[in-house]
Amino acid sequence: MRQHGFEALSDPTRQDAWDIIAGFPKPLIAAVRGVCLGGGLELVMLADILLLAEDSVLAQPEITIGIMPGDGGTQRLTPRIVGNPLAMQMVLTDEPISAERAVAAGIVSEMLPASQVLGRALAIARLISNRAPIAAQSAKESSQAAYETPLSAGLAIERRAIRYALTTNDPKEGMAAFIEKRQPLFSGN
Repeated sequence: MRQHGFEALSDPTRQDAWDIIAGFPKPLIAAVRGVCLGGGLELVMLADILLLAEDSVLAQPEITIGIMPGDGGTQRLTPRIVGNPLAMQMVLTDEPISAERAVAAGIVSEMLPASQVLGRALAIARLISNRAPIAAQSAKESSQAAYETPLSAGLAIERRAIRYALTTNDPKEGMAAFIEKRQPLFSGN
């Protein structure tokens, strides 16, 4: 950034990569151990589920070098995740927040001992992989719509998604498995 200024951030290839991650249709799980700063924090905020080691810290320190977050820090923190007061404090002061505070603020879903973070992320991934794939993808799309639409439009998106899910074979299998007290075998069809 020192050499190329804004062009370092505005490179279309770089922006395309961020857009691909943000638009990835399958659930994304991030497992963080240690220090997660600036662009790293902005990157993990693209995940659907974020797990954090209990000794980790998060910060948006860009202000200390005379810039501001440029990959979503001001938009994803404020007001979409933590609300304006904490987001502004993080963006304007560079003060890191603890894992405990990150959980309380809703940035992360779980705080774990460092040795358990990756294992828990893999366990969640296995759990999700055993769920109906169309339902998981539709749930992700509907949840993401909440960031960009008013409630009424988000509800309409959710209703279209559930209507579509009900046209697939997975709900039939899931309901039959529930009644028969067995594990469902979802096909994604």
